[in-house]
Amino acid sequence: MLFHSVLGDMDQKLRGFEAGCVNCITKPFDSREVLAGVSAHLQQRYPPPTCRSSRSPPTSASPAATKAA
Repeated sequence: MLFHSVLGDMDQKLRGFEAGCVNCITKPFDSREVLAGVSAHLQQRYPPPTCRSSRSPPTSASPAATKAA
């Protein structure tokens, strides 16, 4: 959760963090800061997929191999 406040009061910020906030943006702010913060939170929540190596494609176990294990 992000929150924006016109209040720079530390008690207000702490109340926000206690309520579950992970970032606070106070005025005046730069739009680049807001976009960078939102981007960072989205990357943490939805990490980019990792690439698989093309050298060894995934294989399924054969029924005989499953029974032997």
